[in-house]
Amino acid sequence: MITIDAYLGDMQVRTSKTEDEITAAVQIDVSATSTHSRARYIATVAERGGLKLACEEGQIVGFCCLDDRYFFEKVFISLLIVDQNFRRRGIGQKLPGTARSSAEAGR
Repeated sequence: MITIDAYLGDMQVRTSKTEDEITAAVQIDVSATSTHSRARYIATVAERGGLKLACEEGQIVGFCCLDDRYFFEKVFISLLIVDQNFRRRGIGQKLPGTARSSAEAGR
């Protein structure tokens, strides 16, 4: 079951729940596809519930990693990636605030 954290126009923001979603997020990040430590970091954040996905029409178009244990136990965005085919559309501007709000509401 997919739980949507927020809607922003045509974009949905939700928490990653499956291995397939984690894999899709890693594939968007050019650095993660060539660096295993980055891919492991994304998977670790997802296991703690901190991988927030931006989706349009069921496709993952971006993500951010929220690490609530990283900065004085406050929600901290440690990584923000938007698929290169979806850039310049405001996703990277909208995603962090929405992801942080949903994370803080869930605390």
